[in-house]
Amino acid sequence: MFTTDPQRPSTSEQHLLRGQWLHEQGRLDDAQQCYIHILQQQPRHRTALHLFGISLYQQTRYAESEYVLQQAQELAPDDCDLLSDRGLVLLAKKDYLAALDCFERAIAVDPAMSAAWNNLGVTFQHLQRLEQAEQCWRQVLVLKPEHRDALINLGNLFYEQGKNAEALDLFGQLLQHYPQEAMSWRVTAKALSQAELYEQALHYIQQALQLSPDCTDCLTEQGAILRQLHRYKEAFLCYHQVADMEPNNADADNNCGVILDDLKQHEEAQTYYQQALKKQPQYTDALFNLAVSLEKCGLWEQARQRYQQLTREQPNHINAWHGLAGVLLKQRRLNDALGCYRRALMLSPNSAELWHDCAIVLRDMQRHWLALSCLWRAIQLRPHFASALNTHGMMLYELRQFDDAQADFKRARELDPNLSETYWNQAHCHLIQGHMLLGWQLYEWRKTWLSENTKQRQWQKPQWRGEPFLSGQTILLHAEQGFGDTIQFCRYVTLVAKRGARVILEVPDVLHSLLSELPGIEQIIVRGDNLPAHDWQCPLMSLPLAFATTLASIPAAKGYLTIPAKQVANSKQKPNKGQRSQIGFVWAGNAKHHNDRARSIPLATFKPLLSVLPADYLCLQQPLPEHVRQTIAAANVHFPDKILNDFAATAAIIAGLDLVITVDTAVAHLAGAMGKTVWILLAYNNDWRWLTDRADSPWYHSARLFRQPVLGDWQSVIAEVSQALVQRYEPERI
Repeated sequence: MFTTDPQRPSTSEQHLLRGQWLHEQGRLDDAQQCYIHILQQQPRHRTALHLFGISLYQQTRYAESEYVLQQAQELAPDDCDLLSDRGLVLLAKKDYLAALDCFERAIAVDPAMSAAWNNLGVTFQHLQRLEQAEQCWRQVLVLKPEHRDALINLGNLFYEQGKNAEALDLFGQLLQHYPQEAMSWRVTAKALSQAELYEQALHYIQQALQLSPDCTDCLTEQGAILRQLHRYKEAFLCYHQVADMEPNNADADNNCGVILDDLKQHEEAQTYYQQALKKQPQYTDALFNLAVSLEKCGLWEQARQRYQQLTREQPNHINAWHGLAGVLLKQRRLNDALGCYRRALMLSPNSAELWHDCAIVLRDMQRHWLALSCLWRAIQLRPHFASALNTHGMMLYELRQFDDAQADFKRARELDPNLSETYWNQAHCHLIQGHMLLGWQLYEWRKTWLSENTKQRQWQKPQWRGEPFLSGQTILLHAEQGFGDTIQFCRYVTLVAKRGARVILEVPDVLHSLLSELPGIEQIIVRGDNLPAHDWQCPLMSLPLAFATTLASIPAAKGYLTIPAKQVANSKQKPNKGQRSQIGFVWAGNAKHHNDRARSIPLATFKPLLSVLPADYLCLQQPLPEHVRQTIAAANVHFPDKILNDFAATAAIIAGLDLVITVDTAVAHLAGAMGKTVWILLAYNNDWRWLTDRADSPWYHSARLFRQPVLGDWQSVIAEVSQALVQRYEPERI
């Protein structure tokens, strides 16, 4: 006869014990089978319901988990463990208010329940109630000073608030209690990095990786620290290792792209951003970084499309609007750029950078006073904003308030000694006032500024600064900046040759034919050709410094470019002169020039000049769209643009003219260099080389300058030129 052993567990208890053991081993599916077996027999078995609900939570089956835990809670409404665990499920479901209620009820039952206090803090953090979150975590540490999660959570809160000292104190406690956990070293490294203690941070993250070599979070943090130390190749290896370990990790691809952009390997960077977007199509950071990288490559239209995509997908993305505005500014779509800056300012009205950049657009639109008000706001928001002071100085320079502009440049440099642009701007201030020797010295800073903002050529030979040449030495003179600059400063070539050097001149292709016969040149090459052997090199715009040029010693001001008579005779489409005057004209410069809106004249404003005299007018404007041609077409207006394939062809036309009327473009320099009578129409904020308050030019004796009396007033200029035309040619007609 059998009897029941009172010490032997029941079948339900056996299943519960086995389920708990399987649960602890991580075999959740097997554990759930045990819990289900119990519940089939005893549907109101509270412990089985509780453990089953927890296992579902661990499988991220949150809706099912909450349903099961709610059933368990109905059986024991004041069970603090159940309340706390159900709160965790609601927290995972982002039902923060319901989670808050569960945690508070658990704490009401057991005020010493540290887990509930910790999770209550997490819930408050999600609700952006950070002071209450901090109080909760502090309470946890009162109850249990070594509580791992509370130390991490409170430390991270301080980290995010920029309270590095407080964060490091907590992470130090974490290290004392958990020195064998990689997490302790990693969070400490992150806080040290934010405190800009990068070498120390690197030591801590390396310790974390010794404890957990395959921790991708640690590798990612190490990559970030190495990037701050400018050890880009090592940082890239960290991120690439993460990408290899986690092939679907879009963050790793994005981080690889960021490092490649740092290394100026933009095309490779873009490949990684695109890979990240394939893995995660809505990845905002990767899309933004791709747009920035395309912009750095000068692919402005592609960059614009990416920025616009981002503004559509994330209408409140301030940096996307900011970036889009910057690209539109580069494309000279100023009204669109201004609209984007205004949108960004609506989202972030206290951004000094946005106010500053908005001012730049307004300046380019010739709305200087409104631009100045934006700069005042930027400086009010950030009193030590060096770039804003520098830009403020440039606007004062353009308004001819030179002393105040110089003061701004000096103050900006005091705030940021590395702001090289201030020296270049000071050079403009001195040169426009005729202070040439100091101006040339400061003008050399353009190279530093340009090297910081664009990829510059690296020269193996020293720059010539006027030193005596040894017998047989060769110098390479090379063009820089615009075509007009090259034409203006090639006058120095002959002087260099007279010093005894063999001169090689490198120029853009469209200037090769024009300058090939310049006296003193032994060899002329096109930019991009292989460089011949040479001992010295010098950019053309540094030659005035080498020759210590003053206003009184500018060379060859009467003209220095001669066009062969045969070339002039062969220039077709030049009308027969007869008794009619021949006048060439240009009303606009390069539309991509940053100051084009100021220096170019609207065609409708310029057009009346073409009817002042019964002369033949030759349009030297390049390029010339067909709709523009139709706008000014007339019997006495001629269009030789089909043969103007380089500057030599343009010079051949100019050689047969009586007068050239032009805005500040390469044609102005070409006519002046040929000694041809040229009238140059200048904006109020003209380039430094035309000086101020004079109608002649020490650079070109054949030039006459017509200046705006106030900013933007072209009507007065056109009226003055019209009167001058009548005065010049009417006596001939009589």
